[in-house]
Amino acid sequence: MVRIIYVAIILSIILLFPNITSLEVSPKMTMVILNQVPKSTYFGEELRVTGQLLIAATGEGIVNADIKIIDNEPVGQKILVSTKTRKYGYFTASWKTEFGERDRTMHLIVKYDGSADYTASVSREQAVMVRLLPLEINFLYLHSYYKEGDAPEIIFMISSLRNPVEPDVLRVSFNGKPVKVDSYGSGNYVYQTEPLSKGHNQFFVSVSKDGYRAVSKVITIHVI
Repeated sequence: MVRIIYVAIILSIILLFPNITSLEVSPKMTMVILNQVPKSTYFGEELRVTGQLLIAATGEGIVNADIKIIDNEPVGQKILVSTKTRKYGYFTASWKTEFGERDRTMHLIVKYDGSADYTASVSREQAVMVRLLPLEINFLYLHSYYKEGDAPEIIFMISSLRNPVEPDVLRVSFNGKPVKVDSYGSGNYVYQTEPLSKGHNQFFVSVSKDGYRAVSKVITIHVI
């Protein structure tokens, strides 16, 4: 008898609330943490970001979720790289900065689009300045003074962050006149002067290369 009454109650509830069996559980709120990124990087170098995707209420990590690292530009968002979360919701992503990102500030965010079980979320924005690589001109074995009639070799090296660089454009002049120089290895050059007269002589070098900040340098050679 009790069993019959119990079944009758259940049937009555189903008839009164026909949608009760199809009630859905609300997706859990999430949060994305983007760890501190470098304030600047050089064009063409690898940029690496890390962070974590969590259930907001419990702090539990969400595993195997799709994460997008985005440049939040004023004209629109650009996806830089995508990855998946690992154990405890951690993620790591890296990419090399591209031509269009050079000499400007990127505004990085991490975005999770959500799923049936979890809500979408976006990290706080962080700025990274993408700088052009610096070029350097270093003169080697050059004396402060020379005697009249000396014909010194002027040796110089072009580098960036201590690495030799072959420039796209190299302009060299001696006392205002363009001259040719000889190359003897990556980024290394030599100019053989004529016998020098008393006075001051100026040697000028200008260098440019795509992706690098152009540089020029002038030295004065004193002849006594």
